[in-house]
Amino acid sequence: MSQRTRKSFSNDFKAKVPLEAIHGVKTLNEIAQEYGVHPAQVCKWKKELQKQAASLFEMKRDPKPVDPAADPEKLYSEIGRLKVELDWLKKVRLLPMKTHRAWISEQEPLAIASQCALAGTYRSSFYVPPVAQFFNAEEATLLDLIDKEYTRHPFFGSRKIKKYLIDLGYKINRKRVQRLMRRLELASIASGPNTSLPHPQHKIYPYLLRGIYVTRPKQVWSVDINYCQLPQGCMYLVAIIDWYSRKVLA
Repeated sequence: MSQRTRKSFSNDFKAKVPLEAIHGVKTLNEIAQEYGVHPAQVCKWKKELQKQAASLFEMKRDPKPVDPAADPEKLYSEIGRLKVELDWLKKVRLLPMKTHRAWISEQEPLAIASQCALAGTYRSSFYVPPVAQFFNAEEATLLDLIDKEYTRHPFFGSRKIKKYLIDLGYKINRKRVQRLMRRLELASIASGPNTSLPHPQHKIYPYLLRGIYVTRPKQVWSVDINYCQLPQGCMYLVAIIDWYSRKVLA
């Protein structure tokens, strides 16, 4: 009589059979007959798989181990490069953009591309010199006429100032007038849309003279400031006025 040998199954086989049972397409007897195992064994593997399936998701990933073969020289060089960039950035980040471009130099240890990226400028602004703006006598005359006309009529825009210059005999279009007004930082003081609507976050201060009758001097003073143009230049005029006598005190 021959001795009966015990069957041994691999781990992949033990996982494949209960998965087939969990899938539910075939019965346990059909699965046992297909894979050559007893139906009770299939049922046992199925229960063990269902019981230990939750433990697979409880495992936490460990942090990625540091490669001991990493070159420390590369790390030190990277630290040095970052320190140089940080020291260079501290010099330029609080300065105007023109000053930013002036700091960019080929003598710095950083590359030009890195300097431009840290300074927030384009490389073309470093390689291409700025275009020189020629200032001729006609340009100066137009700027002076625009400034004087705007002082007389601060509500004039580019259209009316263009008409004013054409009436004086100058051949000029509106685009040039707009460019000259931008150079002088002039804009019409005409009100825009919805200027009377207060902002919800703005504080509304009370009118302190409401219900008060001004009956004597030195009771109520006010301050006024005005921009005046003189033959030698311009000035600001500040006046303190007494409301009752209408006298300029200072």
